[in-house]
Amino acid sequence: MSNILIKFEINQRVRKLNGSEWEGVVCGFYSTPTISDGINVMSDMPGSYGSVQLCSARELEEAQPRAFHWDEKLVERLMNEQDAAKARIAELEAALLQCSDWLQADAEAYADIGE
Repeated sequence: MSNILIKFEINQRVRKLNGSEWEGVVCGFYSTPTISDGINVMSDMPGSYGSVQLCSARELEEAQPRAFHWDEKLVERLMNEQDAAKARIAELEAALLQCSDWLQADAEAYADIGE
């Protein structure tokens, strides 16, 4: 298995050369009687993050670091939710100030009664 350690290292990003598109990081090595250059690859892609595939080193190539992908619909939804939350906070702050004013007025009224 020493040739595997030279070709790929733990935490190195790799991708499958053929078949289904699959990328991830090398998380281990293995060998069997039929596969002498086995590599464990953990997906770092959305939708399959954390799943592991076993591949022969011959099936893999080095991959570039994964760029962060923004889901535009999710970003828009989160921004709308943030705006709604800010508006609700402003409403609650205004209501709290109103309650504070009422309490102050009540306190002054009771103070006048006690005099």
